[in-house]
Amino acid sequence: MLSARGEPLDRILGLELGADDYLAKPCDPRELTARLRAVLRRSHPVASSTQLELGDLTFSPMRGVVSVDEKELTLTVSESRLLEALMRQPGEPLDKQELAQLALGRKLTLYDRSLDMHVSNLRKKIGPHPDGRPRIVALRSRGYYYAL
Repeated sequence: MLSARGEPLDRILGLELGADDYLAKPCDPRELTARLRAVLRRSHPVASSTQLELGDLTFSPMRGVVSVDEKELTLTVSESRLLEALMRQPGEPLDKQELAQLALGRKLTLYDRSLDMHVSNLRKKIGPHPDGRPRIVALRSRGYYYAL
């Protein structure tokens, strides 16, 4: 987070609300670049090298690319982690906290809807099964699963 507010309380609140780092303006552009590189290193762990296939969907975790009906789509890091977790256990519900830890690297807070937003974005990208059924199914108050 880059902010004009540099008081300790502002920094603490920014980090508590989910920022990976906090930098107050004005700052040295080289420091900002170094901090961004550090965050990117942490957010791109070594992904599984195996390709996952379920029906007409093929996912390459290493590349963060999913193919649906031979159409390639690029996913964000969080979407990639989320899809990989769901595809590795198709048909098995994963609770929201577990998915948040796997996909976002953190626990969800009380009113945190970030996981739901990532699921929504992922659903829009990969679309439904050819027969119209959703690929990712929500279980109210529990979590999500990849439908076979």
